[in-house]
Amino acid sequence: RGLHHVGIWSDDVGGETAALVAAGWRVEAAAVAPGEGYGRVSFVRPPGGGTLLEIVSTQIRPLMQERVGAPLDGVAA
Repeated sequence: RGLHHVGIWSDDVGGETAALVAAGWRVEAAAVAPGEGYGRVSFVRPPGGGTLLEIVSTQIRPLMQERVGAPLDGVAA
């Protein structure tokens, strides 16, 4: 129960996801396979469980804002 996930914008989803995996985080979902760089979105969980981190490419920020219908600047969507 509680917070399901937190999202962050990234200019390098693949690099940030790979760095977290190297630090013990677990990939729960991604737009494409790890060998393809995870795509524009990945969901990772910290070691020992906890809240998911959604890493979203800044390239799709306009699309995400359009879907939500509001600015996505540090506010809950």
